[in-house]
Amino acid sequence: LRGGFLTAAAPRRRTPRRTPTHPRHLRRRGDKSDGTENLSGIAGFGAATEAAIRDMAKLQGLAPLRDQMEARIMSEANITVFGAGVDRLPQTSNFGFQGFRAETQVMAMDLAGVAVSSGSACSSGKVKRSVVLAAMGVSDDLTESAIRVSFGWDTQASDFDAIASAWLIAAKRALDLPA
Repeated sequence: LRGGFLTAAAPRRRTPRRTPTHPRHLRRRGDKSDGTENLSGIAGFGAATEAAIRDMAKLQGLAPLRDQMEARIMSEANITVFGAGVDRLPQTSNFGFQGFRAETQVMAMDLAGVAVSSGSACSSGKVKRSVVLAAMGVSDDLTESAIRVSFGWDTQASDFDAIASAWLIAAKRALDLPA
């Protein structure tokens, strides 16, 4: 025996194995400890949720203004409003006018000071056709003319009129529509 008689006769002490409260394989790479919760992020999310719930009625009030804007544009240019007649988000309008390419509309509206998109909200600022409209069976020609306008909590009734006017001016210029 290497340690002599006393070593062999002494009882072995085993330290109990610690069970981690957060297994290492579930931790982010490089973390040495469990860390602290992102309290400011949690509080911020809670405040944003409360504000969203508080302002929900105001957001619902945008739907009639959106519908009036769409009706005004439809009365002067035969646009197709996607989702018209069904429940949809009150703060968006998605419409197209066959032959009036989305890229042209996005640029014309930008020059008029109105931000629009030709794709989904996550593709804002890009000019490519909507895969959602394509999946809905909308023709390629109409899909390529679709734009989306979004409204926010501070959008006023006059903004809807300005959007309709800007779009109609752009359409008349680009397509030689009657004035």
